[in-house]
Amino acid sequence: MTYATDELARKVIGSIVAIAVAVVGYQATRISSGIDSMVSDVSGIKVTLENQTGLLEQQRGLIAALQAADTASLADRAEMRQRINQLEKTCEKLEDSLLRLEGKM
Repeated sequence: MTYATDELARKVIGSIVAIAVAVVGYQATRISSGIDSMVSDVSGIKVTLENQTGLLEQQRGLIAALQAADTASLADRAEMRQRINQLEKTCEKLEDSLLRLEGKM
């Protein structure tokens, strides 16, 4: 009877071990699948961040270009104002000269 009990115990233990191995294998597969999914998600997030970084760099470049254009525009406006002032002075001189000529006539 001891032999039969030992044999039965071995079969029960073998079955329990087989079930445990199957459960652990199943859980390992699920964990592996979850990790693969997370890696995929992280890769997607990385690509999104790279795209956003590229867009941010483009925006910064555009801002720099606009600032440069604005600075140039300010310089152009200052130069234009200076030319207008010179033309106004020239016009005043011409008006004075015309008034003097009219007075002499």
